Amino acid sequence: MQIFINHVISVINKIAIFYFLQDVKAELKSTEPFYIIGYSYGSFIALKLAEMLEKAGYRGQLLLIDGSPHFLKKLTLAHLGDDFSDNDLYNLLLSSIVKQIFPEEIQELVALEFSKREELTNKMLKFMEYVNKQNLYSEEYAKSMVHAMFRRIRMAANYDLDTSDILTTPIVLIRPAEVSLQDIEEDYCLSKITTGKVVLKVIEGNHTSMLDNPMLPQIINEMDPSVQEDKNFEEYIRDVKPITPVL
Repeated sequence: MQIFINHVISVINKIAIFYFLQDVKAELKSTEPFYIIGYSYGSFIALKLAEMLEKAGYRGQLLLIDGSPHFLKKLTLAHLGDDFSDNDLYNLLLSSIVKQIFPEEIQELVALEFSKREELTNKMLKFMEYVNKQNLYSEEYAKSMVHAMFRRIRMAANYDLDTSDILTTPIVLIRPAEVSLQDIEEDYCLSKITTGKVVLKVIEGNHTSMLDNPMLPQIINEMDPSVQEDKNFEEYIRDVKPITPVL
């Protein structure tokens, strides 16, 4: 059964890649560099898109904002531990969201309310009691938010760092001065993911507040391969052997 499921997933992925590449080819000339930007969890998606484009013969650049697979996996496990369960993750998520919406609540008591409920249905019923006390989020949105965050965090924690292909694409990493994780290389281990040049930029702020830093859009615009005068990048575009397209 598992082999069959893996085969189905593989077929679905190939179909998705085919249609994605068709859309890209309609918009991007083979002589034009792509420029992909990913923030936080979006770094997983950005790296996968770059991998797909490389295999299709395209060349370009990645810009990641405080994110990489190694960084996010290590950060997630630092909060959850190596042996976390789905139950543990839902407890952490639900109590953290309640804390954000109702900072006046005592965090320990909120966490206890969720941890003493074994069934997810009962946890969500308690969560809805909090949701109904505010007007910012609807019940439907709140439920979707919790489950979407659960899937993302679980994927980051279980991500196999050895499965990704090594890229040739250059990567720019923009990190905040207030880092969320100390025990990791400065470039978030991106040099293990690509043979291309890795450039590190540090701006003021933390993982969230850095998005409001005016330096961020400035760097994003400056690193756009279509406008920058970078001889190394031009040589990369010109000299790297095209990869035989795989569809």
